[in-house]
Amino acid sequence: MIKKYQLLKIILLGGVFIGIYFSTFNWIITQFLVNDSNYSHGFLIPFVCLWLVWQMRDDLRNIMVCPARCGLWVIAAGLCIHVCSLAFKVDFISALSMIMTIVGIILHLFGWKMMRALVFPVGFLFFMIPFPDVFTIFLTYKLKIMATHGAIATVNAIGIPCVAEGAKIILPDTFLEVGAPCSGIRSLISLLALGALFAYLLNISIIRRTIVFLSTIPIALLSNVIRIALLCLVAHIYGKEAALPGSFFHDFSGFLVFVIAFGCLYGIGGILSPKVEQASSLLSERISPDVSKSEVGQASSLLSGIVSPNAKKNSKGEK
Repeated sequence: MIKKYQLLKIILLGGVFIGIYFSTFNWIITQFLVNDSNYSHGFLIPFVCLWLVWQMRDDLRNIMVCPARCGLWVIAAGLCIHVCSLAFKVDFISALSMIMTIVGIILHLFGWKMMRALVFPVGFLFFMIPFPDVFTIFLTYKLKIMATHGAIATVNAIGIPCVAEGAKIILPDTFLEVGAPCSGIRSLISLLALGALFAYLLNISIIRRTIVFLSTIPIALLSNVIRIALLCLVAHIYGKEAALPGSFFHDFSGFLVFVIAFGCLYGIGGILSPKVEQASSLLSERISPDVSKSEVGQASSLLSGIVSPNAKKNSKGEK
């Protein structure tokens, strides 16, 4: 049970925390709002974390508060990293130090038992931190080439001859170029967040949850390959214009990626789960037996909400 002086301490530390990391918050939000952002789903992440904590509220009340002395050292380390990151203008490291500082605050105020209970909600904040541009550009290029060659292999396998010239797919009577938005990086980033949340909600062992989470990587890559292969078929049958951005097939294929990906993810979760049930219903068993049906419905909304922003942007990407 949190006492009044502890609540006052939380409010005070929260205010100081926001002030210290204000520039980092500003950078993160700017990355969310930039054109063709890969992190438009990032706004949802803190709310998902708060929602998870709210569902755990009864269990958290029963945890004995035993402040850990090492909490101050963790806070100090996080702030030192933050200051160094500001000095060298490395915003990504500053954002990581923010999570480290949150861990330190929890340890300092509540102790190790509380930290163990909150390890996933706190760790899930990682999925709202934008990666450095140099890493994103490198990964985008690699994914673009992989998607191009995967789509070519698929199209050739069904009897339509095509070859690759870099990220360009040469068909018998036309060609398509796989642009950065069609590399699949947006779907990969958002599906990793979705996979982590989905795996956490499943009532299975840590090893099986890890398998579910890691499966999002090949699922995202294969889903994007299928999308590009389908667009190649559309271009071959109906002409290039039918597969360009703004066309029905191109825009619809962006949503198709997430339908295929979530279907595969759900299937893997069902296979590895002892009871093939929806993750939202498993949540009611995992966190609290008294969760209402409306709250269970919110879980499903949060799952779909993570991918929806990037699904829309992915469908409008440049081909």
